Amino acid sequence: MRFLFTTAILVSISVGFGYFSSEVFDSDDLKDIISVLSNISAANFAIAGLWISQIYPEAMKAYTLPNVSIIEAGEKAERIESLILVVSTSALVLILILVIQFAVPFESLAKNTIYETWVETCKLTLICFLALIQLLVVTKLVYDMFIFSNQLYRKVLELKAHNRLN
Repeated sequence: MRFLFTTAILVSISVGFGYFSSEVFDSDDLKDIISVLSNISAANFAIAGLWISQIYPEAMKAYTLPNVSIIEAGEKAERIESLILVVSTSALVLILILVIQFAVPFESLAKNTIYETWVETCKLTLICFLALIQLLVVTKLVYDMFIFSNQLYRKVLELKAHNRLN
């Protein structure tokens, strides 16, 4: 339910932005935005991929070995799920960027017609939506890294306290 609500808000913002700014932006501005979105997606792939490659084997060990805590496995599974969401969203952004790039040559068919404004509005709406979901994904990635480092420091402090008591 939360996902649908967030998506509805993002689509509403995107449609509003696309509708009210179709006269302001030109194709050169959009090319820069598309390039930035593509680079952010690539960075998300790299960061999330590194995390998944480290966490996944440990999570699988926790489910297959009897002496590893299931609670720890659940935490790792949640983190993997979150990272997979980051990778999936970044892949969706890249796919839609490819669709936009493929559709640009066909945009000239709508020039000087009643559909020209509609095509610009749709393009701006889609790019705004991609930027907003990419912003959410980057925020989620930073949040997950913060939570991970916080848990790591907590475990280090627990280990130090345990060693002092023994």
